[in-house]
Amino acid sequence: MFSIIIPTFNAEKHIDDTLLSIKKQSFQNFELIICDYSSSDSTLQKVNESRIENIRIVNVKEKGVPSALNAGFDASLGEYLCWLNADDVFLNKNTLLTLNSKFKEKNAEIIIGDFCEMNSIGNITNIHMYSKNILDYRLTNIFTGALFFKKEIWNQFSEFSNEYKYSFEYEFLTFIYSKKKYICEINTPLACLRIHNETLTYNNFNTMNLEALRIQKNMSSMKRLKFYEIIKFYGFFRTLLNLFIKIYFKIVKPYWLKIFNLYYEKN
Repeated sequence: MFSIIIPTFNAEKHIDDTLLSIKKQSFQNFELIICDYSSSDSTLQKVNESRIENIRIVNVKEKGVPSALNAGFDASLGEYLCWLNADDVFLNKNTLLTLNSKFKEKNAEIIIGDFCEMNSIGNITNIHMYSKNILDYRLTNIFTGALFFKKEIWNQFSEFSNEYKYSFEYEFLTFIYSKKKYICEINTPLACLRIHNETLTYNNFNTMNLEALRIQKNMSSMKRLKFYEIIKFYGFFRTLLNLFIKIYFKIVKPYWLKIFNLYYEKN
């Protein structure tokens, strides 16, 4: 089963398209989890009117997409997880069917596909091809709507940090890319990213870049810390070995030599 997470906050403008792209999936073994932070518009009304089976609404107490995703993924029951923004869509009705087959065929833990960009009225304007061998420093050729992964991967990642309000995706994508050998590519567009002037990316681009740099710096520090811990352990081992050698030559060896000499003299 797939668990599809959608974080929402006053998302009435485009959520109908998102829900329709899920409702018309030919593979229906999924649950839809709407993680809503106190929407005051008709978002939840539209969710309830969508008549999608196996849908749950999780009320999120803390504002922000990271908190909503954490709540959604923690509540998920599916073997395979993904998330869509409330203005993005699956590209065609066989997206989940294709993914279900690929997960089983390739025994994959992570699947990443190509994606399209569309404008505010839903017209496709661009296509992005994904390759795990060609990545820029912000992993911007990965769209999270075309990213699917096993629940075990989420459990390893644990949670999004609330420290990053706009580049939380980059934190997760960096983690995903560290498991490059477990990634299966699908060279076909799976989902559409809607580009318009109300998105987090559009309105917070500079802040996103600064947060991404902080994530890179923190991860580099963690790598240095791990290396330092190895060196520290090696230093401790050498100290212990030197102590053992000193004890051997000063106490153990003279004692055994004395015993040997006594034995030799008797015989």
